[in-house]
Amino acid sequence: MYLTWKNYLGGMDYWKFTAQKEYGIDVESSSQSEKNIFSSWPTSYNEDTIRFDTERISRETILVRSQNVSLAQIQSLKYIKTSPLVQIMTSKTDRRTY
Repeated sequence: MYLTWKNYLGGMDYWKFTAQKEYGIDVESSSQSEKNIFSSWPTSYNEDTIRFDTERISRETILVRSQNVSLAQIQSLKYIKTSPLVQIMTSKTDRRTY
């Protein structure tokens, strides 16, 4: 897997990761609503209130591992997290932006 990212000079840097990858989903935020089961009761009876999500914002994640990386390489890879543009390059013509 090749990761490419925009560096601080305006160019693109890249890195080939040869170890395992794990795909997942993170929930960044959600909105909740409440509904009283018995609308005539006072609001102090919180046990009779149903809470449910009305909206969720999530994103796909990829945990990438690599091996045999020097300390200097690890320090340069921190720019992936702070870059405004990160892409996965699957071929010369196919780049997916995350």
